Amino acid sequence: MKKKLILLAVLTMTLAMVLTGCKDIQIFEKVEELQKVQLTEDEIMQNVYYVKEGTRFTQVYLPQGNATSRTTKINTGRIVYFYDDEFMMPDHYKGELIAYASAEANLTSVTLERFEDIGYSFGIYGGSIQSDGYYHFSVKNDTIEGSEARELFSKTASDEIRIVTVGGIDVAKLIDEGSGIILKLEQDQPYIIEFYAGTYFYRASFVADTHFMRAFEVYNFDSDYISDTTHGYMCFNTPESLKSGYYNVNGTGLMAYHAYEKGEVVENEDMNEGYYANIGEVIASYSQQYSVNVPQATKDMIIEVVYGNITDPIDQNIEVGGYLQAPDGTGYDMEVNESKHTMTITLAMAQAGEWTLNISPKSLEVIEINVIGDETFEDTTLYEQEFVVAEDAQYQMFYADITGDLDAKIQASVIGEDGVTYNFLIGTYKDADGFKRNYIYVKVPYLKAGTYTVKIYYYKSTTGIENCQLIQYDANSSDIFFLEEEERLELLSE
Repeated sequence: MKKKLILLAVLTMTLAMVLTGCKDIQIFEKVEELQKVQLTEDEIMQNVYYVKEGTRFTQVYLPQGNATSRTTKINTGRIVYFYDDEFMMPDHYKGELIAYASAEANLTSVTLERFEDIGYSFGIYGGSIQSDGYYHFSVKNDTIEGSEARELFSKTASDEIRIVTVGGIDVAKLIDEGSGIILKLEQDQPYIIEFYAGTYFYRASFVADTHFMRAFEVYNFDSDYISDTTHGYMCFNTPESLKSGYYNVNGTGLMAYHAYEKGEVVENEDMNEGYYANIGEVIASYSQQYSVNVPQATKDMIIEVVYGNITDPIDQNIEVGGYLQAPDGTGYDMEVNESKHTMTITLAMAQAGEWTLNISPKSLEVIEINVIGDETFEDTTLYEQEFVVAEDAQYQMFYADITGDLDAKIQASVIGEDGVTYNFLIGTYKDADGFKRNYIYVKVPYLKAGTYTVKIYYYKSTTGIENCQLIQYDANSSDIFFLEEEERLELLSE
């Protein structure tokens, strides 16, 4: 036991020396000094984007990070970072233009990928929270060369790091899901990080020394915004609706755009004010949308999209992709197989309600959308009917007769324009000839004015839907005609 205590003391002292003594070592490197250069129109290079500032032209600036190519759809995992080089971004003001010279008149579209300034953090990105609640990342792959994080984590026992807490806070509360960046830190402030390197536990101080921005909106503009000039370059005319912010021009570099004319004084300019309310709206701006109704929570639901060609030349530069948004706003990227022209997603559990399927670009041919993997949606027919309620009403009942096989299972719901879903109940009665009949209904004691859509999934070979209507019911009457106890409709997969 004594030997173990001595070994532990030696190990602790060694780690302390490694993680705290490193600042005493000074390494001098020759660093190239950055300088923002302004050119005349005769000096600008071909195939480069310049912000016109008065009579001078300043090249857009590409910081370090993984946003090094053009993307036409949102990807919150794309980031850039700075080490005192923010000044290199040119300032672009309302009414000015972006210039582009080329031997060919090939500028037909412009994508502005907007970046959000999320402040300072450690030089780490790309990791993720795993099932143990810790933040997992690789020192080699997920830390930034030259950052204190790369320097200190490289001196631990393993490349595999699991952060437990930062500044005494559970790390899971601080992680940006899209980029894997640790948020809510202050510039150049030290924080105690508790972490594991392999199986070894460490506690050490790290400084938030890296300035990050991450992608959060994207705008695609066609040739209507591009024009020729008599000065040897084409120009992109920035839209009036653009908000102040940081924009990546066709994936070649960033500019700082100010939504006011140069010389105006604007206090408290917000460079992060979103144009869209959420990421779903961003995706919808360059996508075609479809609704997928899930009447009941469903296990192992698979959505497959079979697509064809892009029919509009304007959309040729937009990446093919699919994004599925749940009723609660949670989003999922679909996996694209370009060789098979399919995109798919598998959900272990799909919540009930109206799902939104976004497919980009807007002119992509959608040949088929299949919801498979659950009998509720496989080989069923959808009966759909819309009801408009002009004013609020009491004791309203949605009703439909079910013909055919009494044992056939169906699934039905009514969805309001506010997204509220009501599930139908099933009832049984005897007709005038003494035969048992089924019907479905849902009673709503107080129905607000609005549009309501009835959706019934059934097997067309065994079942029919008739007499679907909205009627008033007597709140004081007894449903004495029921032969069987009311029961909620079962999922077709049961």
